[in-house]
This record gives sequence, C-alpha cells and structure tokens, in this order.
Amino acid sequence: MISNSRDISIDKLKKQWWKLLVAAFLASSFNVLLHGILPSGESVMQPSVIVQQGLLPLAFFIYGFIYFVLLGCIFVFIQERLQKTKLIKGFIYGLFFCILTFLLYLEPLPSTTTFSFTNLVWMLVDGGQFLILGILLGWVLATNTKLDENMEKSSNKLLILVIPIIFLLGRLISYNVFRVYSNFQTLPLNTTIWVLGVGLGIGILYYYILRPAIKTDSPLHTSLRFGIIFGVYLFMLNFAYALIVSFILQTYLDFIIRNSMDVIFAIIAIFTYEYLVKEGE
Repeated sequence: MISNSRDISIDKLKKQWWKLLVAAFLASSFNVLLHGILPSGESVMQPSVIVQQGLLPLAFFIYGFIYFVLLGCIFVFIQERLQKTKLIKGFIYGLFFCILTFLLYLEPLPSTTTFSFTNLVWMLVDGGQFLILGILLGWVLATNTKLDENMEKSSNKLLILVIPIIFLLGRLISYNVFRVYSNFQTLPLNTTIWVLGVGLGIGILYYYILRPAIKTDSPLHTSLRFGIIFGVYLFMLNFAYALIVSFILQTYLDFIIRNSMDVIFAIIAIFTYEYLVKEGE
C-alpha cells in the first residue's frame, strides 16, 4: 500500500513538476512582498553583506523558492494518505508548519527584552507563508480523498506526553553540554516551559496532521520520515537569518548543533511514542 502510494507520488512529480515550481514561485513572491512592507525590528547584530548591497529581496526570493520546492516535494509524497478535499489537505499541511513557527518564535532569548507588536507581525507573516504555500500546493497538486472512517488512530493519546519530555531532554543537553545560545542560564524556568510547550505542540500536530500520512508498521521508519520533514523545515527556517545578519563561524556551529539536536531528539521522541503505541496494541 505504502509502496504503491510512493510510486504514484513519483509519477505525479515527474508529470506535474511545473505545477510545483509555479506554487513555489507564487508563494515565494508573496512572501517577499509581505516582508518588504513589514516594520523593521531592532537588532544588535551586524547586517549581512546581502543587506548592505540591497540584495535581500532577491536573496529572500531565491531562498524561499528553494525552501518551498523542498516542502512541496514532501507534500506530493504524503498527500495521498491525507484525508478530505485537496484544499483542506494543503491547508492542514501548511498549518503544521505555521503553528510550529509561532511556537518557535516565542523562545526567550537574551537579545529580546520584550515582546512587541513588531514581533507579532513577523510571527504572523513568517507563519502565514506556510499556509499560503500549503493552499497553493493543495490546489495544484493534491487529489480529493474520501474520509476513511476506519483510519487507524492511537487509543492512548496520553502517550503523546513522552514527546515533550524527550524533546526537553535534548534541549537540556544542548544548553548544558554544548552551551548553545539561549536564555536558559538566566531564565531556566521560562525556557523550560517554552521547550515543553514546543515539544507538546510537536506531539499534538504530529498526531492529528502528519501521523495519518507518514505512519508505517515500523516505528523507526515512521520516526525517520518525521525527521526528514521536521529537519528540512527547521534548518531552512533558521538558516534564513544568515541572509539578514552577519554571523561568525561560532554562530553557524551553534545553529548546526541546536537544529541537529532538535531533529535527533524529535526522531527519538516519535520513535518512542510509536514503539509504546505498538507495544500497547
């Protein structure tokens, strides 16, 4: 069943690749337009060479186009197992990344003293870009699917709580072993609550949105599929900052360690959840 769905997706991608490019082009264009009218936030960091040369809109467009093509390819491979109409499929796919972006942007950082209206606007635009992309992808690439009343769901939703706990463990290692950039040392409680919130969000979004589309009989294969989706999203989202500000080598290393640890422990969390569900059947 899964192998047949994969073959169908590959065939669709070969025949309709141009639709994917059009959706990515439109989403990236709209994203650049919205970012162009956003109020500028204050930053203590040196602007990048791209900003200094006035090339940020072009760089944002190219980066966004590549980002959206990657997410679009993933959508093609999972949309057949999502339920309901093609526009709803695209919407919930975009909603997954949109809500994750909101949660990640709430991280308490040393460089941010207060949460301002400008922060909120940036959250709405950066999160909303995924809704726009998802709707476009659903419109041009998805197929309508009848709701399967017998679709498998875990009967024990409380097992989702293992996901934020394991995700927190990964962040604690990042903060205390690798010493990644954070406010954990000065605001440990606030940071811990935020990490648990992100982990819980990942668990809930996975259960209700991605799990029906990527679940296999193997907890390992399921968790690796989630890791690919989460990893592409997270790395591309965070490294977009390199277009805006000038980073030193240590900052790049910090980004790589932070994101790698998040992806690794997200994979471990999903694997543990699926393993426990399978053992409880």
